[in-house]
Amino acid sequence: MPLAALLAAALFAPQESESADAAAVPPLTDADRAAIAAVEALGGQVVQLAQNDARLDVSFHLGDVKLTAKHLDALVPLADRLRELNLRGTPFDDDLSHKLTLLPNLRKLHLENTRITDAALVPVGTLEKLEYLNLYGTDVSDAGLKNLRGLVALRTLYVWDTRVTPDGALALLEDLPEAEIVGVDLSPEPREPLVAPKPTADTPTEEKEE
Repeated sequence: MPLAALLAAALFAPQESESADAAAVPPLTDADRAAIAAVEALGGQVVQLAQNDARLDVSFHLGDVKLTAKHLDALVPLADRLRELNLRGTPFDDDLSHKLTLLPNLRKLHLENTRITDAALVPVGTLEKLEYLNLYGTDVSDAGLKNLRGLVALRTLYVWDTRVTPDGALALLEDLPEAEIVGVDLSPEPREPLVAPKPTADTPTEEKEE
């Protein structure tokens, strides 16, 4: 395939995928609006992506939300249209993480500055449509990353201020070569410059022309 065609495919494929996802989600019903009201009553912020796109982004990171299981249970009626969930800075922890398996259509998940450890990445690893995952400021490590190997749609992973090492990140990239892992230095170590050996008395040299 010509280079121009490859570039065009890379440019337009995400947009086509987004359009297909939007078309697959029906308009909001009265039941959906009631479920949205229930989430907002618990301190969540719900945003519809567009007038002609009934997918939803939900955030609990704004305001003083004491996140519990009931907050996540309230999202289940909206699971089919839930695209993004932002739990940044909330008390979300390993015990609550199993609730994520009830939200299989998530594309983006913010878990930065939450209380999770490696155990939470087991349920996260079941979210096969996940494209973006932010683990900044959490207690996850290389061991936890192993649970993400099946996330073939993952394109961006943030691991700043975690216990993830370059070796752990590179191991994950072997399974997810299209992903970008941000927060660890994956650049190759600089090579020592080659230095030519100094000539010695035994080293033959060219005779100077007279």
